[in-house]
Amino acid sequence: MKIDLRKYLEERDEMHRSLLRDGPVVTVSRAYGCEANRLVMLLIHRINELGPGTLKKHPWKYISKEVIDECAFELGINPHDIDQRILAHSTEGINGLLAGFAHHYEVSDREILSKVNEVIVSYAKKGNVILVGRGGSMVTEGMDHVLRIRLEAPLKWRARVIAGKLGIGDDAAYDLVQHMDDNRVRWMEHLTGRSFDEHMFDLIINVEKMSDKETLDVILQVMKHRGMIPTQPLERKSQKSRVS
Repeated sequence: MKIDLRKYLEERDEMHRSLLRDGPVVTVSRAYGCEANRLVMLLIHRINELGPGTLKKHPWKYISKEVIDECAFELGINPHDIDQRILAHSTEGINGLLAGFAHHYEVSDREILSKVNEVIVSYAKKGNVILVGRGGSMVTEGMDHVLRIRLEAPLKWRARVIAGKLGIGDDAAYDLVQHMDDNRVRWMEHLTGRSFDEHMFDLIINVEKMSDKETLDVILQVMKHRGMIPTQPLERKSQKSRVS
């Protein structure tokens, strides 16, 4: 079987170039009470139906808690400790005082913050990932081929959702939503050392008003326009070629 050497070399060079590119990656930040899991799973399915993209060839996948789990494994501490340490963001002096009481404080805040940033950037550089939460929108700031999405809804609407989901009163749900919103912003700011700014997002979607289908259609259209995914399924392209 004869090998087209020129084609082989071109494909090899393109593969090497693609490995050097950032992304593509979609980050999803959400206000507390805005469901993201269902939406992201539907989005992954729709994207992978289109086939490999032009920037990276492997299938898209959903990344969220894997960031913390991977960091915890590499640092040898509990995932819950990572979450709490970033939220509290102790000073180096406090870390030293606490080291004698708990083994996991032998790992400094600086090491934890560095590792979480490192893992998020690593996933983003590999590309074809949807990063949900974990400060991904802020950590990837400055990287190419990133679509940053924020899921929002009015506070009262989100409080009603949480009240129904957790079986708690409206007032308690309202307070909880505000508390969790504050914690999520604080977590991101501690992780990156920068202030949270909604102007970083490319899309801010009101999930009270937008259905999953409408939201998916908007996101997919932007991704296609930016060349992050194919504009139509590859099978359809090949069928068109055979007809012509």
